[in-house]
Amino acid sequence: MPKAYLSEISDVAIKAVRTRVRDYLSVNSLVLSRGKSRLGQQSRVESVSREALATIVSYAEGACADLLIEAFPQVTVDEVFSWPKKEKAWQVHASVNLHVDVPTYAQLLGFVQARNAIMHNDGQLTQKQLEWNAKEDGALTKAIRDVGIEQYGPLLRISTENVLDCSEVCVRFIREIDLLI
Repeated sequence: MPKAYLSEISDVAIKAVRTRVRDYLSVNSLVLSRGKSRLGQQSRVESVSREALATIVSYAEGACADLLIEAFPQVTVDEVFSWPKKEKAWQVHASVNLHVDVPTYAQLLGFVQARNAIMHNDGQLTQKQLEWNAKEDGALTKAIRDVGIEQYGPLLRISTENVLDCSEVCVRFIREIDLLI
C-alpha cells in the first residue's frame, strides 16, 4: 500500500524549493523594476536565475541523499556524495534504479548538469563536462537542451522559465523517491 504522506525530509525539502521560488520571483521583480538599461537588467536577472536554479537543485540532491541515509543507516555520506554514487547506493541499498524507477530522473540530470556549470564555471560548461559530452556523443548538451536551457557555446542562459521548470521537476523528483522508500 502506498504511503499516505511524505517523510519529514521530503516535506522540508519541498517547502524549501517553494520558498526559494517565491523569494526568487520577488527579487527578479525588484531587479526588473529598477529601470536601468535592458542589458544590465538581463545580466542581473540571469545572475539571480543561476543562483536560484543551483539552490533548488541542491534541495533535491540533499533529499535524495538524506532519504536513503535515514531509511538505511548503514549508508555512509561518501556513498551519496555524487550523483553516480547516489545511483549506485540507491540500487544497492533500496533496489531502486533511479534511471528506470524515477520518471523525473532524466530531467533532473539536465538541471544537475546546468547546476554544475553554474557552481564550477560561472554558468559555462566546465572542461570536464565538455570532455564527457564529446566522449558521450553530446549526451550532456542533449540533457540540458531537453530541459529547455539555451546554450551558446559553453555558456548556459538560465531564464525564469528554466527556474520554474526546475522547481517543478525537483518537487516531483523528491515526491517520487520518497514513495520508493
